[in-house]
Amino acid sequence: MLVQGNILQSKNVVVSLMVVCLLHGCAKRPNAVLPANLPSETYAAFSCEELDQLLASEQAKEAELIKKQRGAADADAIGVFLVGVPVAGLVGGDVEGELSVAKGKVISIQSQRIAKRCDG
Repeated sequence: MLVQGNILQSKNVVVSLMVVCLLHGCAKRPNAVLPANLPSETYAAFSCEELDQLLASEQAKEAELIKKQRGAADADAIGVFLVGVPVAGLVGGDVEGELSVAKGKVISIQSQRIAKRCDG
């Protein structure tokens, strides 16, 4: 009987955490952030070499933003668990918008590289 009570209590805690995250808007995991829809024509004037350099730069930014967004999601999970409130949004850790734009830029640059038939 005691084991059933503990299991039921654990399920209630998990459900409560999920509800709090839904109501307060916890930071998304990086893989759940969709890329912004940016036209590849933005990069039409760039040469293949310039596109390669720009792609490397944007991929580095994207990787850094992924780390920050993962940290924000983790902080929110811990904040909800400890104090019942997601904290990343309160302290500026959620970079969902920036990550969305970075992902969109990478896709647009890659599309333009394909359109120009750039090597590599």
